[in-house]
Amino acid sequence: MQNKQHDGQIGEYWLSRRKGSAAWCRTWFDKRTRQTKRTSLGTEDFQQAQLNLAEWMLYSQALRKEAPQELPIETVLLRYYNNHAKNIRSAEDARRSLDKWATYFTEQVVSDITPVTVEGFIESLRIQGYSEGYIGRILRVGKAA
Repeated sequence: MQNKQHDGQIGEYWLSRRKGSAAWCRTWFDKRTRQTKRTSLGTEDFQQAQLNLAEWMLYSQALRKEAPQELPIETVLLRYYNNHAKNIRSAEDARRSLDKWATYFTEQVVSDITPVTVEGFIESLRIQGYSEGYIGRILRVGKAA
């Protein structure tokens, strides 16, 4: 079954329902146990299930050798927040800093971050009236991501 295409499939995961249940599940074939496995996505709505599956894939799958020319900055920022920053004491500050990065570098990829583009980002923060200390914190959060 692992080679069959399914509606709502992303990679090796697809949407399915358990018999007698209206809730959609994230489904995959476990090669080690040679069994099809499911985990509920917590919704009966197909479109919401598709979104939940895509979100799970975004936050859960390991990034392996992604080319900086192909990796969206937003992906890096979201993954950093969801996998680390949301659990720290300064989570709200980190979220605001990451939002500033995402707003400035909208629809750009990691390779677009260069010393020149970072200087432009810093200048835009200065124009918005942020202090040098606050700009430094914003830059450190982005660097951590």
